[in-house]
Amino acid sequence: MKRDMNLVRAIVLALKDYPAGFPPQAFGVAGYSKEVVGYHIHLTREAGLVRGADVTTHGGNGPEAIATGLTWSL
Repeated sequence: MKRDMNLVRAIVLALKDYPAGFPPQAFGVAGYSKEVVGYHIHLTREAGLVRGADVTTHGGNGPEAIATGLTWSL
């Protein structure tokens, strides 16, 4: 899957807007599938931009993660 830096930016900007610090369980970005967002969260997690959990499953289309918040790396 090709990296989409606009999506990475949208994920980080969306996460910063949650006042409680934790995004909702149904976190998503309009215009992108759950799998694509999950993959890009995985990438941002590997880069140290977000905190999160790996939710990759056997038989999935690729690595996926859920975000739990931002890090100080920004």
